[in-house]
Amino acid sequence: MLNQLHIKSSGCFLYLERVLDGVVDSFIMLREIRDIPGTLNGLYLWLCQRLFVRKQFTKVQPILNAILAARRPLTVKELYHAVWTKNMALTMEEFQKKMDILSKLLVEGLGGTRILFHYSFAEWLLDVKHCTQKYLCNAAEGHRMMAMSYTCRAKELQPREVQEFAFHLINSNLQIEPSNLALWMVWNGTPAQDSLSTSIPKEQEVLQLLVKAGAHVSGSEGERASCAVQQALEREDSIRTLLDNGASVNQSDSGGRTLLANAAYSGNLDVVNLLVSRCADLELEDSHGQTALTLAARQGHTKVVNCLIGRGADIDHTDHDGWTALRSAAWGGHSEVVSALLYAGAKVDCADADSRTALRAAAWGGHEDIVLNLLQHGAEVNKADNEGRTALIAAAYMGHREIVEHLLDHGAEVNHEDVDGRTALSVAALCVPASKGHASVVSLLIDRGAEVDHCDKDCMTPLLVAAYEGHVDVVDLLLEGGADVDHTDNNGRTPSWRPPPWATPRPSTPCCSGARRWTASTGRAGRC
Repeated sequence: MLNQLHIKSSGCFLYLERVLDGVVDSFIMLREIRDIPGTLNGLYLWLCQRLFVRKQFTKVQPILNAILAARRPLTVKELYHAVWTKNMALTMEEFQKKMDILSKLLVEGLGGTRILFHYSFAEWLLDVKHCTQKYLCNAAEGHRMMAMSYTCRAKELQPREVQEFAFHLINSNLQIEPSNLALWMVWNGTPAQDSLSTSIPKEQEVLQLLVKAGAHVSGSEGERASCAVQQALEREDSIRTLLDNGASVNQSDSGGRTLLANAAYSGNLDVVNLLVSRCADLELEDSHGQTALTLAARQGHTKVVNCLIGRGADIDHTDHDGWTALRSAAWGGHSEVVSALLYAGAKVDCADADSRTALRAAAWGGHEDIVLNLLQHGAEVNKADNEGRTALIAAAYMGHREIVEHLLDHGAEVNHEDVDGRTALSVAALCVPASKGHASVVSLLIDRGAEVDHCDKDCMTPLLVAAYEGHVDVVDLLLEGGADVDHTDNNGRTPSWRPPPWATPRPSTPCCSGARRWTASTGRAGRC
């Protein structure tokens, strides 16, 4: 029998679970397995035929209708109230007997709720092709019962329940005009005014009904009402409804972001177009000083950026950190946005609070196409930040060889020093292992005239640094470039210096050996 069950299930665990649970509960006998259909839909039909004899299904059908219509799991009490609206002579004792009949199909959820054992069974109950007319349920009837249940206690409803009330009215197929449905809610004392205070319904028709019933959207209630409008930003029709019914186009959330700023940040062009057509203020700042254009540029939403530029947004506006839209786009690697801003006349050398420009940001991030675009628009190639670091030093630090070459081709000063006295060659030798491309950067810098024996503020040369850090390939390149193998730093260390035995070992032994080999081959007396 079990082998036959395995064949019939075709590997469907839900099929096996329902049958074996029935066996455990003595609801199904093992010998009956041969009579069970070999599909899940067939199993559901067979179970219903076993569970509901004579006219039992018609007695429990209203309960199933209510469960199918509900937006969330309902408690036994909520189900009773819904079914009671259809049969007001129904007592709780009689209702409980009906629930007992359904016990094989329902499971207990959180908070004492009751739900169907699986969503596929819910779909089956609504598909006449599989459940047949005998077991076909009606979700619209469930919506009507739920709507009447909420009607009976309309004055006591919480905001979430008011939204559910509207949802059930809309889906009840009552053939009543929305304005009359709104009157239904109003005449029963439904507290619709605060129904949008914590969330916004996904269904446009539900939102419109709530607004007609008096839902508050003007924003005068502060952050709560604003929160609801902000949630509507993903849907143009929803935000249009709210604006048409009094919501302020320039209201902001707790972070100071306006509707336009949030729409620009998410890249929702339709909502942006709607808001600017309603005269939304383009220059309102959030708590960080960012405008809609700054946020759109940071996220790389080219169409939104073009829309805002076309509407006259300030392209050179700076936030509290001194970032412009161009600086943000360059940092994020958004080439199309950078091109749009440059075409619109954005200042190419605007610097942030750390004196870092868009070129500096793009060079650091490895955005080669943006670097070239900025250079072609006249970006100052040797502009240094507050630490004295240029775009060349940034690119060399990160190992971006192609960018280093472009910067040099556009006149970057190869031996420029930062506040620590380090050049592009110094940081290329120091900061990141040679395996990440820094050896090629070092080779290029040497070929373009970088001073191989340049000393920083600690009297460290690139060779000494590379040897100490264990960058073998870089050491070889520097030695080939004529680096002084005997140079000493402020502590008297040479490139071939080795830590004492009690010190923590460093991965510089191969470099020390290389330096000694170089000394031997050149006949120079080195120290080790």
